[in-house]
Amino acid sequence: MGRLGLVAIVLLVFGVGRVQAGEPPAGHWWWPPGVAVTPPDGAKPGSITLAGNWPDDGAPDAIGHAILGDRVDVSLDHVAGYLTVITPWSLSEKFGPLSPGTYSIYGSLYVLDDPGNPQSRRLEYGPDLLVGNYVVAPEPSTLVMLGVGAVALLACVRPRRGRQ
Repeated sequence: MGRLGLVAIVLLVFGVGRVQAGEPPAGHWWWPPGVAVTPPDGAKPGSITLAGNWPDDGAPDAIGHAILGDRVDVSLDHVAGYLTVITPWSLSEKFGPLSPGTYSIYGSLYVLDDPGNPQSRRLEYGPDLLVGNYVVAPEPSTLVMLGVGAVALLACVRPRRGRQ
């Protein structure tokens, strides 16, 4: 084998296509996943469903979330896969209720290198923006109560006619 062939093999094995943790390389079709959000209804929580097809038998199998101000962080866990077989998956998580406002939903993917050892959990991708400008509107009953309060307030401060 010539010198050029040896250089090509070394580049293919050790250098081409390297990415840093948290940045999926171009062409990864499985991340970020599809997202469906059911909005919170009053005091009832909403839900988020993440779904897709995974390139091996290590599809995501656990989901969690945290609400930080105007941000909802959703995390997925999966174990490292071994069999190259496309695996459909879907996970749902309830969240909220949320105060009226505009929220962003981010997703992160963690891998468990050793399923029996929670300390082997490491960030694989993310956090990536999944849904931007998710609006939670105030309940209609809240708006009615605000309207009634405003009318009552105006009635109290209305100038009196007659004596001065």
